[in-house]
Amino acid sequence: MFAAADQITVAVHDLAVVLVNDAEVEQAVGLVAEAQKRAGV
Repeated sequence: MFAAADQITVAVHDLAVVLVNDAEVEQAVGLVAEAQKRAGV
């Protein structure tokens, strides 16, 4: 589980660097939340 949580954290950081507007941020948050649920985090 730690590895999954670590990968999610890295992915969120990478997304934060490249997102340019609020709509993209909102979509990314939804995708990350979905990934967390699937990973059991």
